[in-house]
Amino acid sequence: MSNLTLSILIGLINAVPILIWGSYFLHKHNEKRKWVLFSFSLGALSVVPLVFLRYFTELIPFLDLQNTLQANSLLQSSFFNIPISLIMFFVIIAAIEEYLKHKVADKVSRNEITSIDDAIEFSIMAALGFAFAENTFYLINIWKNLDIQTFTSVFMLRAVFSTFAHCLFSTIYGYYFGLALFSKKVYNDNQYHAWSLTRLLKKFHFRFKRGFMAKIFAAESQFVGLFYATSLHAIFNILLEFQFTLFLAPFFIIGLSCIKKLIQSKKALKELA
Repeated sequence: MSNLTLSILIGLINAVPILIWGSYFLHKHNEKRKWVLFSFSLGALSVVPLVFLRYFTELIPFLDLQNTLQANSLLQSSFFNIPISLIMFFVIIAAIEEYLKHKVADKVSRNEITSIDDAIEFSIMAALGFAFAENTFYLINIWKNLDIQTFTSVFMLRAVFSTFAHCLFSTIYGYYFGLALFSKKVYNDNQYHAWSLTRLLKKFHFRFKRGFMAKIFAAESQFVGLFYATSLHAIFNILLEFQFTLFLAPFFIIGLSCIKKLIQSKKALKELA
């Protein structure tokens, strides 16, 4: 089988869970199809820098994750025995992936995002595009180097958990990205969270113009969204790499509840433009 044929075949296989998850999260969204497809395509292309990064790390022994894990017998380790350097590695990778995905949502015309719900939608589409491309590259490598049984088990794992996880991270970021886009409206309506820096500044009677306070709230929202998404992504990567599969089910259940809560939020569905 040629590389092209293999890539097309695995791409078609990967399209199935993407369509399932997409229809589940976005079945109420029938508008802006041009931008939805744009977000998906750009999300898929954002995997390319990660492919080069993975190739680069494999060339340098101390950056090669798999060799490091095997050399230190860490594959069956407990969470508390994981070196800080490896945890930081996962955090950095997660931060890069989340940053790339969410630059995609930022590229969508601001005129097309009229609510926080829209921001979540485009973020999820970027995540689905990213997951599609990442899973395809990953499974092509598995097919070439391992057996069909391993390929099947890895496909199921990534189709169910990895694709969902990307949607979870992007839903969280998309919500806070939406708050940032409509920061002036949210700030004027006093809809920001009780723990926010904006509320803290007001509590201590710092006097700033409303426009400046809204900008502070926008920057804070984007940082918080990226922080949450990156943190959860790093935890998920650690669970996978160290085979802590027992924790995947509760991660899945809690994450699904989180997504449904954000999508169904009155604040998320409210037209703000």
